[in-house]
Amino acid sequence: MGAVEQVRQPGVSCAQVARELGIGSNLLSRWRREADGEGQQAFSGSGHPRDEEVARLKRELARVKKERVFFTRSGNVLCQGVDLKYQAIQSCRDEFPILLMCRCLDVSPTGYYDWGRWPEQLIMSDCLCVSARFMRIAKVLLERLACTKILQMKVKLPARIG
Repeated sequence: MGAVEQVRQPGVSCAQVARELGIGSNLLSRWRREADGEGQQAFSGSGHPRDEEVARLKRELARVKKERVFFTRSGNVLCQGVDLKYQAIQSCRDEFPILLMCRCLDVSPTGYYDWGRWPEQLIMSDCLCVSARFMRIAKVLLERLACTKILQMKVKLPARIG
């Protein structure tokens, strides 16, 4: 017996039938309203598993076609590092779904979104900090090297004179 027919039985509530079938009571109520309003035309689908399989295969084919087009546009990015993969996703984000590209390139969508949140100013400031630190270290090393050379020269000069 169908769900709508069970709800129409005397003494049976919509919530009770929905619980037994494992569906939402709102969904079952909507089905009952549609059946009451449209009669036999309410559920005109054929219900053949073959139709469902064809629809699923069409969706999968569309997804695979999108993946193929993405791969042809992204070039050999599969062999590259994560940063270049994220850049490829960034450049194609208006044409393809981000989740599809992340799945194709085997990267995390969360990683992509985190990568996109790093403003260039922060990256540049990090580079400048590293550069300034490098310059300070180089200055100290040069001072030490120069002192060592001067000491060596002072020690050697008296030896040559004498």
